[in-house]
Amino acid sequence: MFEVRLLGPVEVWQGNRRAPLGGARPLAVLAALTVHLGEVLSTERLVDFVWDEQVPATATALVATHVSAVRRALARVSEAPVIRTRPPGYVADFSPSQVDARRFEELLALGRSSAARDRPGEAADILSDALSLWRGQEALEGLGQSFARIEAARLAELRLVAQEESFGLRLALGREDETIAPLLAHVAAHPLRERPRGQLMTALFRTGRISDALRTYQEGREVLRRELGIDAGPELRALHQAVLTNDSERLGTGTGTGTGLGTGVRTGLGTGVGAGRKAKAVAAGPAATSSAPPRIPYAQDSTHRIAAPTRFGPEPTGRPAPAPSHLPPDVADFVGRTEQIAWATSLLHGVNNTTRTAPPIGVISGRSGMGKTALAVHVGHRTAELFPDGRLFVDLRASDTAPLQPADALARLLRAMGIDPETSPNGIDDLTGLYRTHVAHRRILLILDNAAGETHLRPLLPPGPGSAVLVTSRRRLVALEGAAHLDLTVPDEPEALQLLKRVAGEERTRSEPDQVAEIVTLCGRLPLAVRIAGARLAARPHWAPGRLAGRLRDERRRLNELRAGDLELRTSLELGYADLDPQERRALRRLALMELPDFAAWIAAPLLDIGTEEAEEAVERLVDCHFIDVLGVDGTGRNRYRIHDLAREHARERCLSEESAEERAAAVPRRCCGWWPAGWGWPRERRPGGPGERPGTFPSRGPYDCSTRRRKRDCWTGPRPGSPPSRPVCWRPWSTAPTKGWPVRPGISPVR
Repeated sequence: MFEVRLLGPVEVWQGNRRAPLGGARPLAVLAALTVHLGEVLSTERLVDFVWDEQVPATATALVATHVSAVRRALARVSEAPVIRTRPPGYVADFSPSQVDARRFEELLALGRSSAARDRPGEAADILSDALSLWRGQEALEGLGQSFARIEAARLAELRLVAQEESFGLRLALGREDETIAPLLAHVAAHPLRERPRGQLMTALFRTGRISDALRTYQEGREVLRRELGIDAGPELRALHQAVLTNDSERLGTGTGTGTGLGTGVRTGLGTGVGAGRKAKAVAAGPAATSSAPPRIPYAQDSTHRIAAPTRFGPEPTGRPAPAPSHLPPDVADFVGRTEQIAWATSLLHGVNNTTRTAPPIGVISGRSGMGKTALAVHVGHRTAELFPDGRLFVDLRASDTAPLQPADALARLLRAMGIDPETSPNGIDDLTGLYRTHVAHRRILLILDNAAGETHLRPLLPPGPGSAVLVTSRRRLVALEGAAHLDLTVPDEPEALQLLKRVAGEERTRSEPDQVAEIVTLCGRLPLAVRIAGARLAARPHWAPGRLAGRLRDERRRLNELRAGDLELRTSLELGYADLDPQERRALRRLALMELPDFAAWIAAPLLDIGTEEAEEAVERLVDCHFIDVLGVDGTGRNRYRIHDLAREHARERCLSEESAEERAAAVPRRCCGWWPAGWGWPRERRPGGPGERPGTFPSRGPYDCSTRRRKRDCWTGPRPGSPPSRPVCWRPWSTAPTKGWPVRPGISPVR
């Protein structure tokens, strides 16, 4: 007896022989008659089914031609006529058992009925046989007519139901290991379906892969929000909380007891032998059914529906809940920072001080690429035993220019501790109260990375003395109450060399030690830059260190060279630059234009066209943001400052791209006119750019007008050697300066 197959390409088979059906139109006629098996289809309906809206004038005659072609093909595999003429059209006259799609639906109903009777073994075998009938990704493959697409979608949904019922039955039988792989593929193909995602989380939890289970939930939550603008359903959220709290009563331990999501069954009743035989007989088709051995009859209720599940997993005995540990992995090649590690470790040991009433808080601040996060994570791993209730990590910026809002950060922390923040009002005050209630008596380490300011931090600080907080930031955050501060600077040269050797490899750096030391110097000993340089050497074994050193010597190309894989120094510096307010950015850009090894704060006044007091405040704010370093105090009692070479190069790039040539040209003369020339009678240490440089007599408050530089009150009136003492001298840009007989400086020249 022949079989019509719809679960894949439309085909007709008898045994090992396939009937040739011809072209696409006869296939469409057969498919339409089979989908409406036993129903008379008029010629007009067949025309609509086969051609949709593009009906040819001879469509009625063509239908008769295609029906004749189908009859001839089926006559090769069946003696009895199966396509009969019955006014006003045609009808397919063969048994439903001869259609694989009908047998699939019968097996699905039988499997669900067995599951409802508490026979998961039988049900799993039946559903396995049902799914084995599918020969392709879609039903009715190759047919694009509307009726075919509708029927294919219906069958595809039933297939998904069968697969998910089968997954749940396997979980109920304790077959987690063999279920994970097909569940991973299923969830990847259907990311918006919550039921299989919950089943995958259950299977991963039972096999000890808790972090993978949590990641599966987060991925599902993100795709639901991105694609549909909704959050995960209550059942999936409840399962997520169960994973966080290690609720094995809900999730099970892989022992095979309890229910899988949506199965509605428990193991322990029946072996599944009889049902398995019937399933195989039905799957094999009518020929196999007629010769099948006697089987146990099972009543089938076509109206049966499985009740909606109330749990994702089973209810076996529990086990101790693991403490949440969200710290990123420690850096395997972490080197140096001995004093800083000792400082942070000593701070965290303060949780053992019984006289404390508040948690110890440490703020690690430094410029971009300094290794703040790596240090905090390294210390967190070294002191993990102090915090048995968990180690939490929150990136408050996530490498974005917009900081994470406190409400979102609180929600993340609550979920990490197994509390659903959506059960509480969404107001920041309510979330803060809920968070403090649950964290007050716990001993946790909280690492808050990339903090933008004190305001974003205060709601996240735990109230109890048993917890501790490490904060990393590009700013000093001096207004954070009770915090100890560590300004992270560049490591010394031996530590930087050790880092480069660790990343690039000892063999790569042994041949040219001088060039290796030069690379470290050109990187300014900045850990991120040194790491990138080492990664570039490791990625190019045919490069000698001298070649990379030569490429880094060109300041214009240096930032372009310092990138490897997903590490890029310019991106890191750009994030720090974005943290500054407009006035701070402008000050940094203008100061970067000056080719000075160090400078006093008053130099910013003419560059920014502001008073000296405002200029000193602008420079100090850049110090707080770690863009400028304080070198010490010169002989005149003024602080000396310096911009890191790489930060200066980045700021110079921003200046050239964000400011016009006219703005830059106007800033330099103002700065030069405010400079007391130092070559004529002043000691060398008082010369421009030297430790004792002094400002001119421009007003201490208000902008400086360079057009007054010829006036005696605004220019240095000391004599040029060999010139009359009454002639005033001023400073002008290099491009307008006569240099004969005058001391010069790169970028700036004194002129009369």
